[in-house]
Formats: sequence, C-alpha cells, structure tokens
Amino acid sequence: MEHTFCPTIDLIIGPMGSGKTTELLRRIELYAVARKNVVLIKPRLDTRMGVHIGTHGFQTATAIVLEKLSDACHNHVIEACDVVGIDEGQFFPDLASGSEELAQSGKKVIIAGLSGTSERNGFSPIMEIIAKCDSITMLTAVCVICGRAASFTAHQGTMKGTVKIGDIGEYMPMCRYCFMERYERQKAEKEMLAAPDHLHESSDHLYKSPDHLRESPDHLYKSPEEMLAASDRLHESRDAEEEAANLALDAFILEGMKTDS
Repeated sequence: MEHTFCPTIDLIIGPMGSGKTTELLRRIELYAVARKNVVLIKPRLDTRMGVHIGTHGFQTATAIVLEKLSDACHNHVIEACDVVGIDEGQFFPDLASGSEELAQSGKKVIIAGLSGTSERNGFSPIMEIIAKCDSITMLTAVCVICGRAASFTAHQGTMKGTVKIGDIGEYMPMCRYCFMERYERQKAEKEMLAAPDHLHESSDHLYKSPDHLRESPDHLYKSPEEMLAASDRLHESRDAEEEAANLALDAFILEGMKTDS
C-alpha cells in the first residue's frame, strides 16, 4: 500500500477532563475528511460504553476493543487503515512496542492517555512511549476548586493505586496549588487519626511508673535491728572524729607552750 504521508506516533496527554478524547476524535475526523482510512482502538479494561468511546461533550465513536495492542497487527480492519487512533493508551501494557510496530508498518498512530495517576505517578506505558513519539501534546483542564489551569487528576476519595477506570465524579482535575493543599489537609487528618494510638502507648508507658515506685519503699525499709546497728555505727564514727579533733587540738596547745618556754 502506498502512503502519501509520513507515518508518525503522536501522543496527546493530560489530566481527567482536559479533552484528550475530544482532540483524538478531532484529528481522526480530519484524516477521514481527507479520505484516509481511519480506525479507533480502545482497551478491553475500559468497559464503559461497550464498543464505543465518548467525550464529556457526549461525542461518541465506534472502536475496536483489544486486550493487547500487539493484536492490532493481526486485525484485517486495522491492517487496511492509514491512521490508527488509540484511546486510554495508559491501559495497554504493550503501548510502546505495539505503537512502534504500527508506525513501522506505515501507519500514523495517534494516542490519547492520562499524564499521571491520582497520586501524580507516571503510567509505565505512557512513560515508555514518550521516548518513541514524534510529537507530544500536553492538555490542561479547569481546576474544579479555583478555576485555574489544571494539570493533575485527584481522586474524590482516598483510593490508592495505579489502575482504576473512572470518570468525572470519581476523579477531578486540579491545579498544583489546590492539589497540594488537599494533599496536606488529608495528611494532617491522617496524623490526627493516628495520634490517639500514639498517646495511648505513651500512657501505658507512664502507667508503669507506680509499679517502679512501689518497689522503692520495699528496698528502703529495714528491720529494727538493722536500723539500730546503723545508728550505733553512725555515733561511733562521730565519736571517733570528735576524739581525733580533741587530740589534734591538745597537741597544738602543747607545741605552743614549748615554743614560749
């Protein structure tokens, strides 16, 4: 098959609600108007809308559902196309190798995918495909809190992990300021919830003190005989010190009398 344009891999990334799928469909439509054979692919992991992909503006299109992108090279419909559009590319584990194989076969590949997880970590397939792309378009959404340009996706709850299919309602676009403010607030709340357990441990440690103090009197208490013996030793010591002092004084006086005579 002859191609009148150079095959490339073009990546469209951004947070939830930034219009990635809208941009993908716009480009696909342009090539369709130019009488190029086009096809759309979506991952089987994305069960929303069945065999269709859709935008937040209710625009829809039919897509081929695949488990792995490498299966596209064995699909007769995809083989006959000039332009391949891939939606939710982050959910194809072999996105980089599959896209490269399609491009090497002479096709223009356009990928739409999330720029990062709700914890601002990168999706491995997206991170890997960046090194193989001819162009990268970074889109921004509108922050649901303040209305600034939003580059990040936040989860409505406290869900952690990389892969979870969701939509606006579960996820929300946020700017850097609002994302970090929310993160710090959630962090402080977790620390407050953890504080009682920490304080309880401290109290348990303090409660051990009375037992230690109760041991001290038993150690200090002695029998009457031992106390009398200790008193006698103290008196004997004081008497010996007094006698030694008197002897020293007498010797000093005698020495002075000898000197005078």
